[in-house]
Amino acid sequence: IEHPVMKEVSEVMLFLGKPMSESSATLVMKADDKYVAIIRRGDTELNIEKTKQLLGVSSLKIASPDEFTKLTGLPSGAAHFLTGLPTYVDKKVLEKEFIYGGAGSLEITFKYKPSDLAKIPNSNIVDITQIKAKQRILTGDRPTGPLHLGHYVGTLKNRVRLQDEYECFFIIADLHTLTTANSLDKTSMLNERARGLVLDYLSVGIDPSKSVIYQQKYL
Repeated sequence: IEHPVMKEVSEVMLFLGKPMSESSATLVMKADDKYVAIIRRGDTELNIEKTKQLLGVSSLKIASPDEFTKLTGLPSGAAHFLTGLPTYVDKKVLEKEFIYGGAGSLEITFKYKPSDLAKIPNSNIVDITQIKAKQRILTGDRPTGPLHLGHYVGTLKNRVRLQDEYECFFIIADLHTLTTANSLDKTSMLNERARGLVLDYLSVGIDPSKSVIYQQKYL
């Protein structure tokens, strides 16, 4: 899949409109005086102590950009799975139907079957990561009327994607509406419009099992 020059996995997945849980990162690391490659899923973080114990080393750190380029022949940020190094694939990568990962280029990303990663020469399947704790997002809308295409393109589409990566809270800000719509003809429909706003959220894919939708006046 071609895309503009991007070094960060998060940038690529945002461009593709895919969650970080479907991405992979290849980490080239210096373990004492040797180098290894570790492949983890984008929504996980490496358990350093567990990895050091697995490798039987006392020091573990990311290779410098110069070391990375010397070992792989690639620019920093362009790692792919076939580094030629001893490779450790975290088992969480294998849980997805497909995974997006490096192709040796900052402008191309490959879509892989995770089962193919088990075929990498000199590789091992290991358990050395944990799921990253989700950060929180609070956003929402005033129930002033129906949402439209501009709302979808401008924010709703992105919210649907973010609910897989963040703990999301979407507020129906009816009390806030009173600061600008304080006449009876503008406020008498607030409850009905709040209900309509919730229906709009559900219709675009905001999932109550993943996100919290709440009405301000009930807090």
